[in-house]
Amino acid sequence: MSCILTRLMFQKKRESLLEKQLQETTTKVPWSVRNQARMHLRNEDKPYTGTEDALRFWLETPTCVAVRLECDDTITVIAPYGLDDLMNMRGRPTPSGMTRHDQYIRRMQAKDWPATWPQVSVYYP
Repeated sequence: MSCILTRLMFQKKRESLLEKQLQETTTKVPWSVRNQARMHLRNEDKPYTGTEDALRFWLETPTCVAVRLECDDTITVIAPYGLDDLMNMRGRPTPSGMTRHDQYIRRMQAKDWPATWPQVSVYYP
């Protein structure tokens, strides 16, 4: 089932459906489902070579985490910048976030994580 689901993820409609299902399951989590295979177009990046490469282009460290359910029901976690910032509730820029400093600042201000989770610290270099 998960192998088939991976193929279907290319569809924006499928992303929206998955977000809705996740939201219905856990209403207090702001879910976002995006297939990274096409996000380079939106972000004006070169095509990503894979999931880990795509994560390296993200702007803040705690969101650079992907979890994949494999066909044998094992779970793979990909976190090119580690899990420390996520686990310690810190928002810091990645190298891409430093390069795209203005985008990082706007994104962090728009997300305003401390308003939702007061224990989150966001760093503004």
